[in-house]
Amino acid sequence: MITKEMYLADRVASFMPKVYAWMFAGLLTTAATAYFLFSQITLLAMIFSFKYAMVTLFLAQIMLIMYLGSGVLAMSYARAVALFLCYTVLMGISFAPLFIVYEIESMVQVFMITSGMFGIMALYGYFTKADLSRFGNMLLMALLGLIMASIVNIFVASSRFDWYLSLFGVLLFTALTAYDVQKIKQIGENLYHVDEWEEDIDTFSNKLALLGAITLYLDFVNLFLKVLRLTGKKRK
Repeated sequence: MITKEMYLADRVASFMPKVYAWMFAGLLTTAATAYFLFSQITLLAMIFSFKYAMVTLFLAQIMLIMYLGSGVLAMSYARAVALFLCYTVLMGISFAPLFIVYEIESMVQVFMITSGMFGIMALYGYFTKADLSRFGNMLLMALLGLIMASIVNIFVASSRFDWYLSLFGVLLFTALTAYDVQKIKQIGENLYHVDEWEEDIDTFSNKLALLGAITLYLDFVNLFLKVLRLTGKKRK
């Protein structure tokens, strides 16, 4: 007979793989969208011929990710997945011009570097016995500071300041990766403490995994962008 404990233990064991699977699906969708638009240069030029294209994309991404982050548990799982994939497509559209600015070989190299850094910090966050939650407020304040400084630099347009911001961003998002992985792992473990054995526990677990995937997707994407700015080789 399958007990509640056995059932939940099995679900927790499969929780993190689901998180990484959705994260990988999001990255793949973003990369495929960006490369497709790069290969269709006329379509790409048409999109960005609109004066406020980047601002519109940015605002759409912000609103969509805020809506997902705050309401994913209340909406249907299918809708949450659809919105997540829509978000990754929007990110792909924003990333398409990077293929024009940077050499493809350099972008692949940066992706590999980012994957290695992300993987090391993810392993650390998963296996460490240290409580990383005590750094949560510090990391949040650092993230807000980075966002504000980046906005200021849009108007200042200082290449030196941008370099320092990118370096700080690499340090911040590597730390956030370890912090977020530990937090997501703990969410999976807390499924053990569900008071009532709900029939829809699978859907609940899937939504939590998708929410975790969104978090790690953002960590990876931001880390990639910062490393690209520091080490990426631009086209002549």
